[in-house]
Amino acid sequence: MGLGCIDEGIFQMSSRHAIAQGINADFAATMLALQSYAYVAGQVVGGGLSDRFGRRYIGLICAGLIAVGATGIFAATGSLLALAVAGNAIYGFGIGASIAIRSAAFSDVFGGHNFGAIFGIIAVAYPFGGIIVMNAGGILYDRVGNYWPVYFIALVSTLAWTIALVVAGPRRHGLRVRFRRARARLPV
Repeated sequence: MGLGCIDEGIFQMSSRHAIAQGINADFAATMLALQSYAYVAGQVVGGGLSDRFGRRYIGLICAGLIAVGATGIFAATGSLLALAVAGNAIYGFGIGASIAIRSAAFSDVFGGHNFGAIFGIIAVAYPFGGIIVMNAGGILYDRVGNYWPVYFIALVSTLAWTIALVVAGPRRHGLRVRFRRARARLPV
């Protein structure tokens, strides 16, 4: 549910918030497209990195990217368009990678003939989180007149997801050895 809140809340509300902050509607739509492209890149790169270095560590980095990117998205105004570009790209990459890590972590933790049922429950929880944040965001927009509450819901959800990943996520032993090997292969 946490990832559903993070993903759907920011994705659905970011362009509306940008327009309310004085950013041109065409530019806001372009930023949403950038966010989507970065999302796909994050799924590929983040999934590969989490396979190599572990779900937890890459997940924690992605949580940081989500927080930084969402902050950039919500703090951007018509005069801070570079912040909007950076925020959308960073957030899109972070959430895309988090989605890849979520799926990979579930397959690491759960297995056997019950995996389909467990993944089905998880597949229902994700849109349920999106429904919660969208309805809460709409109601709170009517009450306070801006989309900032969605930002705070997304950050709390990011924290909850990060805690769940650290507490229940699969552990990778020998991570330091893999980091040393990877660093040794880098060109000097």
